[in-house]
Amino acid sequence: MKTTEQRIAELEARVAELEKAAEQTTADNNNPLCVCCKDKPGDYELHATDWICDDCAQYMNDAGNELDT
Repeated sequence: MKTTEQRIAELEARVAELEKAAEQTTADNNNPLCVCCKDKPGDYELHATDWICDDCAQYMNDAGNELDT
């Protein structure tokens, strides 16, 4: 059986892998820029021409706003 510390280390390594993959996916993304920050390519389509990035979507969700899909 794995110790708590071993399991935490495995989870942290997995998180790092997923974050790296997400960064690569965003870098390869050809979507228009985010309508909120205008810095990053959009990850989620709001309307036919408006996109929002993952960071701004998370901020909006944390603020209590949800996307209508």
